[in-house]
Amino acid sequence: NKDGTTYKAVELDPKKLVEPDEKILRMQLNEMPQHIKNLTQKELFKEAMSHLAQIRVLVDNFFKNTLVNAEDKDLRINRLRLLAGIRDCMDS
Repeated sequence: NKDGTTYKAVELDPKKLVEPDEKILRMQLNEMPQHIKNLTQKELFKEAMSHLAQIRVLVDNFFKNTLVNAEDKDLRINRLRLLAGIRDCMDS
């Protein structure tokens, strides 16, 4: 972030998700990091990448239909925390 703040997915408040695309993305991201980690630990890298690729449409829809930098500070921070969940999946 421009101001140096690091957002953590674990701090996301599900009650502050208002757009359908952010709710759907969050549901998918909840289970994904552990599943990806299990696959990579078993050296099933192709399967792990295939699983990650499945969320691409959800991520695209999120960015197409949701304003991340909303004027409402709490909403903006929560959306940045949701994006941190994508980062966490990639780091699994």
